Amino acid sequence: MRKILLGVILLGGVACGNFPGVAAAPAFQIENANPDDTIAYTASAKQVVFDVTSPRGIGKAHILQSAGAAPEKITLRLHLRALEHFKFSFDAQAVEIEIPSVAAAPTPRVSAPPDSPLYMPVEIISQAKTYPLQTGYIQIELPRAYYQANARAFTIEWIDFYR
Repeated sequence: MRKILLGVILLGGVACGNFPGVAAAPAFQIENANPDDTIAYTASAKQVVFDVTSPRGIGKAHILQSAGAAPEKITLRLHLRALEHFKFSFDAQAVEIEIPSVAAAPTPRVSAPPDSPLYMPVEIISQAKTYPLQTGYIQIELPRAYYQANARAFTIEWIDFYR
């Protein structure tokens, strides 16, 4: 019984990041411009995934890391039908992305070239393989430049598609 109790205490301490050398999952403060939009996140010490839902399809949010060590990877999942315009900014840097809904094939256009530290990988995740999306989401990875700058805050703006 003592071994089980000790194991539970040790696991609790690790989960809370109370031991030296064990990074706690980061925490974030999120300010939405539109109260109907929701941005939820799941975080571990190495990775954070933000799920953005926007009923109106047009929105903006400022996200600040308020605690914990910087994650190695941050992913945005935009639960939108399309992505006519997206802007990611931090410090004095900005990257813009478009996936026009009128294009024959949905090809993401990123304002930074693939070899740039500002480049943001974009992927359409949907089993239906239709665009505009009926199900699924648009997945965007934050650029290397964000981590290189040791940034702790960023702003995202999006427009689903022009109606």
